[in-house]
Formats: sequence, C-alpha cells, structure tokens
Amino acid sequence: MNGPVALYQLDTYEPAAVREALSRTFGLLGGLKAFVKPGQYVLIKPNLISSRPQSQTNPVVIVELAKLIKEAGCRVAVADSPAWGSITSCARKSGLLTLAGQSDIPIFEFRDPVKTDNPAGMIHKKLTVSRQALEADVVINVPKLKTHQQLKLTAAIKNMFGVVPGKRKAWWHFTAGRDHHFAYMLIDTYRLMKPALTIIDAVEAMQGPGPIRGDLRPLGALVASQDPFAAELVACQLVGCDPKSLMLIQAGWNLGLSPEQIEQVEVVGACPEQLRVDDFDFPSLIPLRFSLPRVVKSTAKQAWLLCQGRLGRR
Repeated sequence: MNGPVALYQLDTYEPAAVREALSRTFGLLGGLKAFVKPGQYVLIKPNLISSRPQSQTNPVVIVELAKLIKEAGCRVAVADSPAWGSITSCARKSGLLTLAGQSDIPIFEFRDPVKTDNPAGMIHKKLTVSRQALEADVVINVPKLKTHQQLKLTAAIKNMFGVVPGKRKAWWHFTAGRDHHFAYMLIDTYRLMKPALTIIDAVEAMQGPGPIRGDLRPLGALVASQDPFAAELVACQLVGCDPKSLMLIQAGWNLGLSPEQIEQVEVVGACPEQLRVDDFDFPSLIPLRFSLPRVVKSTAKQAWLLCQGRLGRR
C-alpha cells in the first residue's frame, strides 16, 4: 500500500462536473491508465448498504466513473451486497438503477460465497467472500464518507466488507465484534480484494447516527488513493476526527500498515485544512458486537425486505 492521496474540491453532483473532477483526480495520480488496461474486467464496489440514499455512494459518481472506465476499453460492472434490502431496491431508490441503465452499466448483487486463500492477510489467511467479487481483473473501491455508530467514522476500508454476501456480515459482528478482531478482519478483507484504487465520495458526507440513518453534510471533496489508510487519515482531517479514536486506524498501526500521522501522507491537489469542517456530527457509540438475538432479528428483517421486494415486482 502506498500514497499519495489526491484531494479534489467538488461542490456538486452535476454529471459534467463529476466527470471532470474524476478525470482530474486520476490525473493527479498518473492517469486512469495507471489503474486499468483495455480489455480488463473492472468491478466498481460502491456503498449500497440500504435503500436510504443518504447512506449510499452518490449514483452520479458511480456512473460517471463507470463511463470513464468503459471509454478506456474495459468491461465494467457495479456490485454490492446490501445489509438491508436487495441491490435492485437500493439502486432504484437512489436513482442509480435508472442512470446505470441509460449508460448500459450492469449492476448485480454479490452472492455465491466461497472460502478462499488470503496470502496477504495479516490475521485471516482464509476468508469467505463472493465468487463474483473474485472474478474481476481490477476492483475500484468507491465508498461514502460517513459516520458509523460502532466504528465512529468509515471511509476506505470498511466498504470492502460488502464483498461478504448477505447476512454473513452480521455473523462477523457476532463472532469477531470484540477488541480489534473485527477491524483486523476488515483490513484482511480489503487486502484480499486488493482494490487498485479507492475513491471516497465526500462531496456530501453523512453525519449523525450512521451507517444508514444520518443526514447529508456538504464537504465538497473527492479523496482518492491506492493507500486506504492514508485516505482514511485525510478523511479524518476533513471532518476533524482524531485518528486515535478510530478502531480501524488503531488496527492499522498495530499491523504496521498505516502512517502514524497525517504529516507522513503526501496530499496532492487541494489542501485538507481548507476543506475541513469543525462541527461534524459524530454519533454516540454502541457496542460493535451483535448479540445472537440481534443477528436473528437482523436476518429476519432482511428476509422480510427481500420478500416484500419480490412481491412488489409481481
């Protein structure tokens, strides 16, 4: 994992402006050709956790990125595994389904869990993830910068947890939700998938009771890097969050993967201090570990949502 981190100021989701911002962000990092090659199958992994649009990566960012990748001669698709509802219902509610359809960009849900070797894993040498996620030549990680009631703030690394299909994610909360074990698992999942690049949608971040019930807060930024920890540190600076308060950053320090401080990160483009807000609304934290009744309740709720979705399509 290495830097630098590209920071680009962007105050709107107007498609032409987003396309220009993405192009210039790639330019700060050596160009799109540094990450994808003609003929490759490129998988975009956004955050489509639920049908609440404020919790998702903005659809314009996803689609304009996909269009640039297609124009580079690649096959491209968008995929995730929502915690609540189906990929179709989540993408429909935000408008992604319509935008992607207009540009002939496939969207699918991660399924078919397979246990796979993870040589890059620091703790977990085997992990179960979606077979479809492993089939891509290149993965580009496109999370939303947002608060989280258990992890406080999530940016680059947590988003790759979506390659774990369905309610296996809830079981990880139950089995590994103590101390830093959950954070180590998230880091190892990221290292298994090896995204070529992370692009954080911080044009409008989500604050308050995340990961789904918060409110949008304009920040006016795209953050991009090959190094997820460096990107997380820059994201922390944008919202005035002490990295020491984040379990994922602490775990990265423990594993020797993360820069110790923001001064060690090379930032190209905009200046983080000029985009920083000092009154970002962080949530009150609740336990990371799910109780068994909570896992059962969450699984039942997801089954009900999927059933309602199927009935609605009849």
